[in-house]
Amino acid sequence: MTRLGIGIKLLAAMAVTMLLTGMLTYLLPEVFAIHFISSSTLRIAGMILLFGGLPIKIAFARVPARAFKNGELVTTGVFSFVRHPMYAAWILLFAPGIALLFRSWLMLATALVGYFSFKYLIKEEDEYLTGKFGQAYLDYRSRVDGLFPIKRLRRKP
Repeated sequence: MTRLGIGIKLLAAMAVTMLLTGMLTYLLPEVFAIHFISSSTLRIAGMILLFGGLPIKIAFARVPARAFKNGELVTTGVFSFVRHPMYAAWILLFAPGIALLFRSWLMLATALVGYFSFKYLIKEEDEYLTGKFGQAYLDYRSRVDGLFPIKRLRRKP
């Protein structure tokens, strides 16, 4: 496993989906474009999602790389809410943000493809991390969800 984890495979699946759905939207806008919401509203929402993901990308891109290099398991900061904040940003913020900028409901499928690709591919990364960190990773995994801070929100104080 490289320091990029499943990132390249996940991004490849999402990029292919984005490209294909974007081309279909361009060729058939009357079918795949969002018409019932104003374009300015969609663009603003898209920009909010994109700019919402940028701090995650900027702030946390180096943390896993540094931890990988030092052989450390990071469980603090944003990693105490989700185990994979970069993948979450791509799936939950960047892909929908781009789809809204292009006013395409079909391009929203990129987030779905990203989510299901993540669920399939993350097993490989989880096995690697379990092998490297053992029970510490298993405990962390049982406390913190992969993409959504659901377990953290459900936990009683």
